[in-house]
Amino acid sequence: MKLEFEYGHGTMTANLPDNTDVFIPGETVPDPPYLEDVYTATRESILNPIGMEPLSKLAKKGSKVTIVFPDRVKGGEHPTSHRKVAIPIILEELYKAGVEKKDILLIC
Repeated sequence: MKLEFEYGHGTMTANLPDNTDVFIPGETVPDPPYLEDVYTATRESILNPIGMEPLSKLAKKGSKVTIVFPDRVKGGEHPTSHRKVAIPIILEELYKAGVEKKDILLIC
């Protein structure tokens, strides 16, 4: 299946398996609810992930960490974008766990 989606100022096409489920907020699924305090909600989610241990238990001194995140295509300049909210919280948790800055790689 070919899927065309917004990308930057235009669109991009991806070839996906025919059995792929496509979820488009506001179209195929309801828009997610608005969060009054995105910082607190993000911190709570990072500290209490579903189905896995928190970063503080997964990482330690000597751990090599790679964080992959999307570019600024949609909302990246917004003050509450994921890159401005989540990444500092994740880095804070990694530092608390003993991970050194030199052992963290960010990929956009």
